[in-house]
Amino acid sequence: MIVLIAGSGSGGSSLAAEDTPSSEVSFEDALDAVCKPGTYRSPNPSSHLPNADTTAWCTSRLTGGAPINIGTYDSTYAAKNDTALPYVGAYATTTLSGGDVAVFMVGKHSRAAAILEPLGDMGFQVRSR
Repeated sequence: MIVLIAGSGSGGSSLAAEDTPSSEVSFEDALDAVCKPGTYRSPNPSSHLPNADTTAWCTSRLTGGAPINIGTYDSTYAAKNDTALPYVGAYATTTLSGGDVAVFMVGKHSRAAAILEPLGDMGFQVRSR
């Protein structure tokens, strides 16, 4: 069983719909789409998403197994700040049913966008740099 608790706190506003779409897909389905089975860990003690309210990580399903950092946020500013960090290669975002924002992030990697591509097919906004 995978549990990732996303608070409904009042620490900030949620991202606007034009910035981060809502996804009808369950969080567990999103994890299953990009994470190699048996590699999910939460919390992530060395998270590269320092402003996330909750953190996790897993190894990518793609050959080479790049790490995927996962975080949830109740603050628009915090989520945007973390995805703007210089070591971010690609990230996928969605607004969860409770209003929090989920971020899946891959560092600078030659296949960063491809690693997160299955999330785009599920309604996440995927961006690469």
